[in-house]
Amino acid sequence: MTNIKFYYNANKIIGFECDGHSGYAESGSDIVCASISALTGACHLGLKEVLGLNVDFKRNLKKGYFSLILNKTEDIEKAQVLFKTLMLSITEIEKEYSEFVKIENRREK
Repeated sequence: MTNIKFYYNANKIIGFECDGHSGYAESGSDIVCASISALTGACHLGLKEVLGLNVDFKRNLKKGYFSLILNKTEDIEKAQVLFKTLMLSITEIEKEYSEFVKIENRREK
């Protein structure tokens, strides 16, 4: 199962973490993992290359791990369109493949 955590600060997404392979199919044929990888990768490129934001990014393909957190609070507002699009897209995948994807929202207190 792929566990995806979205991290929030004052109702704004500040980053996300994906952990684990979905197990939907074998590596190379897993449409759930491929979809999540494509969406998270596009979000990372949009934040870094299009918006020019400084992000803390970690990835381990073998373990199915990907995390991205914004480094500056002033970048939070700029990133919301990409983060919300990612969250909504993965939510749709979770609806269709709920036994392979789980989303959790983590809010700062």
